[in-house]
Amino acid sequence: MNTMNSPKVDEKWELLFQLNSYAAFANIVPNIFIKSTVHVDIQSHVRIIQNLMYAAYYEYEFVDVAYTQALLTVEMALRIRFKDITGEAWGRRSLQKLIAWFLERHYFEIEHPELYEHLRWSRNFKMHPEMHSFGGPTYFHPIVSFIDLINDLYEDVELRQERHREIKRIIEFIAPFNERGAIVKTKDGREVVIYWIIVDFLNNKVHPPRISLTYRTTFVIPADYQPGHCVLNQPAYSLDCNKLTYSNGLLSGLSGHDEPLFTISEIPEGSQRDKFGDWRQQYDQYSAATMYHISIAHDYANRFLPLLREFHKM
Repeated sequence: MNTMNSPKVDEKWELLFQLNSYAAFANIVPNIFIKSTVHVDIQSHVRIIQNLMYAAYYEYEFVDVAYTQALLTVEMALRIRFKDITGEAWGRRSLQKLIAWFLERHYFEIEHPELYEHLRWSRNFKMHPEMHSFGGPTYFHPIVSFIDLINDLYEDVELRQERHREIKRIIEFIAPFNERGAIVKTKDGREVVIYWIIVDFLNNKVHPPRISLTYRTTFVIPADYQPGHCVLNQPAYSLDCNKLTYSNGLLSGLSGHDEPLFTISEIPEGSQRDKFGDWRQQYDQYSAATMYHISIAHDYANRFLPLLREFHKM
């Protein structure tokens, strides 16, 4: 006779997050996608990570176990992929050097070394703990981001380099708009003054390529803000096109059939530019006091990551 007790729901989910059913809990658990071209051993580990996150309904800290497993799986994926590419085992050389090897050869979509240093630090922290700690669902996002890195390893490197070169070219076009402001006009007749624009992603796996941008319009700056106050982000707006042309300070977004979709131009000299200059001074003071610029930079990931994950699925 089996005398083992049936698993009980971990009460932390209801106490901390008001999740009182498995269905409600499952809605917050991210679904992990892993490319079919990824090595079968890595796919097996990813399946375990996904199941650990679902099983956390019964043991809150299973999320932390999934996080640790994800860190180890990234390292395993790097070693397996290195051997796939070179025919040689990485051996006892360091994780730091292994990450650097892939970074130098453009195997990652995001190429900021600080991100990968944090990955290495996190792995060491989990492998050599000095105290008990847990993160629970705060680890959901990094777990999925680790799997993004694994999927990156199995994308076309030449296509990525082409993509990055084109994004760099677009950034050069839009840099003056971020310094001096600009006017966006869309095909439906909308015209707004913007102070910030960024390239979210360029999907060159499809033809014609799909370019995704996000911009932010000027807004009424609160008169009663105080240093350190939390502030709500103003909405961001997206622009998508298949081609960008630049001539005499005018950036034009076109469809795959060369249909005009939008234009971005410098603010004309005179009262309109002076008005923007005054607003920009107020905004810089507001942003420095409230850290608003950091808040909106964080929002970038909310658009970039879904586009990257859609790209991985193609």
